[in-house]
Amino acid sequence: MKKYIFETERLILRVFEPEDVKYLERIWGDEEVMGLCTGATSYKKLPKIIEIYRECEVAKGLSVYAVVEKESGNVIGTAGFNVEDTLEKVELIYHFTKDTWGKGYARKPL
Repeated sequence: MKKYIFETERLILRVFEPEDVKYLERIWGDEEVMGLCTGATSYKKLPKIIEIYRECEVAKGLSVYAVVEKESGNVIGTAGFNVEDTLEKVELIYHFTKDTWGKGYARKPL
């Protein structure tokens, strides 16, 4: 059963599932999407990253989550908190597929 964290009119944030790997290459595997971060990640590493974020949610109650577009049911992005050793040091992050840029998913509604 998928654990939902947050929901808006158009999106759902939920804990990653292993099958989400098929979507993440278009996000974390894309050089342009990850251009301001540490760069793209190889497809082979994506299942391990999903598992790390799933474990972080269980252990710390915060993590990075899958952003699911309600209309399509597809993972179109990632958002949440990159937690280091403790909850006192977290980084808010978000990444979206290029085809969703400019559609208002990462901005405050007017």
